[in-house]
Amino acid sequence: KSIEQNITLLNDFLVQVKDKYQAGTSSYLDVIRAKVESARLKNELYDVNKQFQQNIGTLKVLMGVENGGSYELSDSLSYDFLTAPLDSILTSLIVKSNFMKMSSIRIDRDRTLLSLAEKGSLPDFNFGASFQNRQPIPGKGFDKFFGLKLGISLPMFYSSGVRGDIQESSALLDISNIQHEAIRKIITQKIISSYKSLGYAEEQLRVFDKSLLLDIEDELRAGINAYQNNQIDVLNLFDIYRTYRSTKLEYSRAIFNCLTARNDLEISNESASE
Repeated sequence: KSIEQNITLLNDFLVQVKDKYQAGTSSYLDVIRAKVESARLKNELYDVNKQFQQNIGTLKVLMGVENGGSYELSDSLSYDFLTAPLDSILTSLIVKSNFMKMSSIRIDRDRTLLSLAEKGSLPDFNFGASFQNRQPIPGKGFDKFFGLKLGISLPMFYSSGVRGDIQESSALLDISNIQHEAIRKIITQKIISSYKSLGYAEEQLRVFDKSLLLDIEDELRAGINAYQNNQIDVLNLFDIYRTYRSTKLEYSRAIFNCLTARNDLEISNESASE
């Protein structure tokens, strides 16, 4: 769209150059220069559209969209600046981190295993009750009997094995706690680093929003007026125009950098590798 807008701008300028040429206040070389610049932009637009269609084809393959399937790209080069403070972002992303959740699950598992190992050193109690009808002499009726069973087993002969299980489970729990803290520190550092990178990208974008865009648009309008009043030649105007195009391109790049940095921040909690 930026190239199309520039082509429209050049076409309007070409009309002015032709009018000045017909009025005898401009050379035909200026007309040729304007036409060449317009043709160059159209060639650039062709290359961009070609690359765009190739990218769309790749996207369809990744999304599993059949040929002929219709969809609309909703994203555009617009950006809303981040307002949340770092502390809030840290808390939110760490809580949502799947790595932190998995690490917490491992700690719970090892804590449960330690609890089971400790219970292995406790005595086991057995209790049972029974009721029976017996017929000591056939034909003489039944006698009723009640029975109770009470037992206890002590792991005294397995104390070394039980103690080893407890020590092993305790060591595994310590390892899980250490790993959990290490993961938390790594993720925290990644979030902070991504937050700072985003802040730098947003600072660059603010420079465009606050001054550069307005300045270059004012300069372009002033250049067009100066050319119409024969105060500058077409080469100087083209120089202003190219600066205008370059500024617009860098502005789009600044927005893209912010969007990329924002995405990096949002996924910075999903990698625990240093």
